[in-house]
Amino acid sequence: MMAAITMMGAIAYAVDNTTEQTEQTNPISTEAQTTAPDEADITVDPETGEPEIEVKGTVLVKDVDYVLSYKDNVNVGTATVIVTFIGNYAGMKEQTFNIIPKPTTKPSSGGGGGGGGGGGGSRTTRVTLSEVTPQSTAEPIYTYHEAYIKGYDDGTFKPDAYITRAEAAAMLSRVMPTETPEPTATPTPNVRLRTTPTPSPTVKPTPKAFTDVKKTDWYYSVVSAMSEHGMIDGYNDGSFKPDNNITRAELVTMLTRGNTEKFVGVPFNDVFSNRWYADYIYTAYKHKYIDGYGDSTFRPENSITRAETVKIINGYLNRNDYNNEENPFKDVSDDHWAYKEVLEAAISHKYESGE
Repeated sequence: MMAAITMMGAIAYAVDNTTEQTEQTNPISTEAQTTAPDEADITVDPETGEPEIEVKGTVLVKDVDYVLSYKDNVNVGTATVIVTFIGNYAGMKEQTFNIIPKPTTKPSSGGGGGGGGGGGGSRTTRVTLSEVTPQSTAEPIYTYHEAYIKGYDDGTFKPDAYITRAEAAAMLSRVMPTETPEPTATPTPNVRLRTTPTPSPTVKPTPKAFTDVKKTDWYYSVVSAMSEHGMIDGYNDGSFKPDNNITRAELVTMLTRGNTEKFVGVPFNDVFSNRWYADYIYTAYKHKYIDGYGDSTFRPENSITRAETVKIINGYLNRNDYNNEENPFKDVSDDHWAYKEVLEAAISHKYESGE
């Protein structure tokens, strides 16, 4: 059993960057009277930075009772100090330390002459070893991410297909903090969102009676609940247009309505402060729900695809661990831009949250 090594200071030594340091080896005395490793107490002289080794009250002498060598000590990181006992002692003890870099020094060059140029000393880097900080032994904490999307019966997800306003309302009713009843019928595909990270608006508006949303429609309950909580509004003519494709701006508006911040600026060259959706897009961008396209556009009035919807919702839910390998959809290949986004949303899994 190895004794604990207590470091009172730091160990300083030099490493030549151009020559790999080799370990020193010394034969263990066959006449050893005691075995040191189990009894040796190693400290460091705070003035010299040299290790001091004591066995049963006797301070050992370097190169008489022991020699020092090192390994893995070239680069910043960690290094191992090896104490090899000799003479009247036998055995070996190792301890790993952090390597702390010191300023690089370069010895003065020697006198030059002739065509050969000046001679110079070798460049060395001084480093210090310090005791390694113990690693936490706490058990990792895992959080469960439940799948919130399902594909079609034919095994597809149709990532590039558009989503209607009614389907989007049904999706977001599982994300937004509403006490939303289940739809009276289930659309295809069925998309469920479980996490509710955004606080509810403090004032609940009176739900609107949209002229084109009937009580017999499968989406009636979710549209009514989203309207009651102020998360959807509809059009000036009193309609909701449930079967219209939802635009990217409209989806972001549903996500951020009730918690919207005043527009300051976004890095999108097609989003301007005088547009009705400016505050909503700014809020989503500020909270990292969205990031736009590579050409610095957001394309707010474009219809949004299923893959784009999943990406924005993952951003809203802060779900980005993407550790899944199983792929349940035959039309989402690993080279699709939203491959990881779709798998994150489609497969229930746990991840190490650390909190």
